[in-house]
Amino acid sequence: MTKTTATLQVYQLRIGLRHLRPPIWRRVLVPNVMTLEELHTTIQLAMGWENAHLHEFIVNRQSYGDPTWDEIGDMLSESKVRLADLGLDVGSQFSTSTISAMIGATLSRWKPSSRTTRRRSIPCV
Repeated sequence: MTKTTATLQVYQLRIGLRHLRPPIWRRVLVPNVMTLEELHTTIQLAMGWENAHLHEFIVNRQSYGDPTWDEIGDMLSESKVRLADLGLDVGSQFSTSTISAMIGATLSRWKPSSRTTRRRSIPCV
């Protein structure tokens, strides 16, 4: 995979657990220069998880994760790949999985508007 020189953009990701009703999902804003390893941490925080299971990202049939745990030998390191390097476009979908959950993410571009940039209090849980 060729790394590109990325212009800073913000991606809006809708991250949802698959096969559950009612739907469980989170919407996060992330920079396109974020690595997949950093995205994994973001997902853990957004979902309130404790990083207790192995995981992998699958984008365009390519597996990304921690190659130390790769038994097949085709996994690329998530710490070396940024979201901008993946060639994702609006509406792109990719998945990440752990031993206990299948997670899907859908990408959309986020543009600040007067409604979203106003200062407001956001409760922390």
